[in-house]
Amino acid sequence: MLRASGPFASRVSKRRDAHPNLDFRVGDARDLPFHGEFDLVVSFSALHWVPEQERALRSISAALKPAGMARLRLVAERNASES
Repeated sequence: MLRASGPFASRVSKRRDAHPNLDFRVGDARDLPFHGEFDLVVSFSALHWVPEQERALRSISAALKPAGMARLRLVAERNASES
């Protein structure tokens, strides 16, 4: 099962007919409607765009099964003097 959001969801949902075993949904990472349902949650270079990141992390944690894992890649903030 794949949960997608934003512009990504609109692109991949076009392939729904080719992949009937996938379920595409648009959602807010801060308020996921899932509780203890996933073995794995992945997010690559996206959570830095989410306001209230701590709330999003709590929501992701709640969506995981007890032994579930979140694989998150975050973009580090740099100031202009580090460029």
